Amino acid sequence: FSGTRKWQVPLNCVPSSTAISPDQKQLFVTCTTSDQLTVIDTNANLIKTRIPVGSRPIHTVYAPKHQWVFVSNRFSKFLSRINAE
Repeated sequence: FSGTRKWQVPLNCVPSSTAISPDQKQLFVTCTTSDQLTVIDTNANLIKTRIPVGSRPIHTVYAPKHQWVFVSNRFSKFLSRINAE
């Protein structure tokens, strides 16, 4: 670890958590201010898509066996499941 920044992607939101795919080609970022899951292509350093996941998402978990991303929201009893393929 050199302590230097390798790349930067403007999110236009406040990130709350991240999860990365096992092959490290996709980074999943929950954005509390936009209520979305932002998917970043780490090879191109570009945003692939933004997926609405409900109000104030705060946690992201990647389940590699099924290629699902789970997102939980603050003050909600619901969980979002997104197909990561």
